[in-house]
Amino acid sequence: RFFIYSVSEKEHVIMDKENRWEHEVTVPTRKLLDPKFCLAEWYARKVNELRGEHPHTWGRWRREEPRPTRSMDTPLAAQAEQLLKLWGRYDNDPPRNALNPERFECVRRRDGTHLIKDYVRSFVVEVPLHLLLNPKFVLASWYNKILREAHDELCDGLVQDSQESNMLRLL
Repeated sequence: RFFIYSVSEKEHVIMDKENRWEHEVTVPTRKLLDPKFCLAEWYARKVNELRGEHPHTWGRWRREEPRPTRSMDTPLAAQAEQLLKLWGRYDNDPPRNALNPERFECVRRRDGTHLIKDYVRSFVVEVPLHLLLNPKFVLASWYNKILREAHDELCDGLVQDSQESNMLRLL
């Protein structure tokens, strides 16, 4: 129902696609990045203000509609997990469990970076926040590249170790 899009580095706009009579609401990006921010509550208050309704109306409605408030939690992490799952198979994936729906977990760290945990490959990689906020950044492609590089590095190390052990056997 709702569509959120970026208008600048510091602002996003929320549009209600079902009710085009409602005003579009601008929300600061920093609020969207705050896991404790309650977007639904904030949006409802803003729409109330834009309609010119008295704040007491909001309080009365809130008491009549007792729903627990929900914080934003980590929307970037959830979106990252979805994007990684949509990609499908990655380079050098094992045939079993590659398409497991529980394959990825993305966790937000206190410094704003995100960790991608791949449970099929037993691989963890850190993604800086500025990359996740870049609209041109293709997360799955980037992850595939990082995964391929790590795989190649590991293979090179194993080949080198096996060559050294063969040379020692010859001696």
